[in-house]
Amino acid sequence: MSEKLMIIGSYLALFAAVLGLLSGQFLLATVVAAIGVWGLGSHNRRSAVDDVIDSDLPTPSAAELKSYREKNPDLSFSEAIVAWQKGESA
Repeated sequence: MSEKLMIIGSYLALFAAVLGLLSGQFLLATVVAAIGVWGLGSHNRRSAVDDVIDSDLPTPSAAELKSYREKNPDLSFSEAIVAWQKGESA
């Protein structure tokens, strides 16, 4: 729900920036547009990471996580947990 509100707020900020440009409020429009673009950019970065730790699935113990990361050293801790959960749930 909060992501939808952030997206809506970002688009409203961009719309307000367009109105500001049309009314001659260039500095205000620039600031509001920057806020709108920043909001959309942060949403896009978050949505690019589709894999998140599922709190409903079991999480590995520290020993299991260490063993899993030794086999997959290129994964971060959160990526290793997500991959471990997918392996467990499959």
